Amino acid sequence: MDFAVMPSIIWPLLSAAAGAFLGSYLNEKAKNLATKEDIAKITRVTEEIKDQISNESWNRQRRWETQKEIMFDVVRALGDASRLLSDMRATFRATTGDDFDDAQRGRHRGEAQRKWMAADEVLQQAVALVGLVASTEVHQSLIAVSM
Repeated sequence: MDFAVMPSIIWPLLSAAAGAFLGSYLNEKAKNLATKEDIAKITRVTEEIKDQISNESWNRQRRWETQKEIMFDVVRALGDASRLLSDMRATFRATTGDDFDDAQRGRHRGEAQRKWMAADEVLQQAVALVGLVASTEVHQSLIAVSM
């Protein structure tokens, strides 16, 4: 075999092998880059979904806390109004006899009535807030009870 002809055979073979290797290498690199980009996109979408779920959960929790606070306020207001209504009735009964003159009777009854009216105003405001956070049925029931 002539050694002068060998480089003309070896160079094309080496070039073809290098080209095949380089083509395969670049193709694999492109696949890896595409995979990396896909993973980044999936991660971004996953994070967006997690953020959205977290926000929705926080909103539900805040709404529940607000409802709870308002309902506790209504219960307190109902209790106060009920107690003061009983006090007012007791005051009216206690001041019907001859133990009080008209001025004393009017002062005692007026004070009891003012306290009850203030408590009723607080109750009406609390019931109005229930209309913002509870169902219509709950709101209507509280309106009926508070009248």
